[in-house]
Amino acid sequence: MATAEPSDEEIVARLRSAGPPEVAALRAALNEVRRAAASGPLATWPEPRGDGSQENPLHMPYPEYHPSVLTLTSALVAVNACPVFDWRNWPGVPRLSTPEAVAAASLADAARLVTAILRAERFTDGVIAQTLESGVLLAVADRILAGLGGP
Repeated sequence: MATAEPSDEEIVARLRSAGPPEVAALRAALNEVRRAAASGPLATWPEPRGDGSQENPLHMPYPEYHPSVLTLTSALVAVNACPVFDWRNWPGVPRLSTPEAVAAASLADAARLVTAILRAERFTDGVIAQTLESGVLLAVADRILAGLGGP
């Protein structure tokens, strides 16, 4: 039996159940990502290893994220900004593909976008890197913070 999708109100209530320490940790993580971005890349792609032979198979690289990015994604999860829903069939990703669109999004859709980004990274390496480069990941963290009552 399929479970019902959470309503906007349920998603927002769950977000707002996050405590002050979790919200403060999200704010600090976002600030740290911004500081780290000013001093270098937030994601790097190592060179592929191996020559493709049976003895030395080719190993394709995956992005290595700056520790602050991992702290930010963990902080988003800690404030309940990762609702369980059918993210693969959600039409919001194309609609929320710019920082400006994310800033104008509902709080529930911002949380849904976090889920879509984090889950997509598990299937396609570099989704988080793309959202960092476009500014969408930082915009969604800003939107979540604004919805939780702080800049």
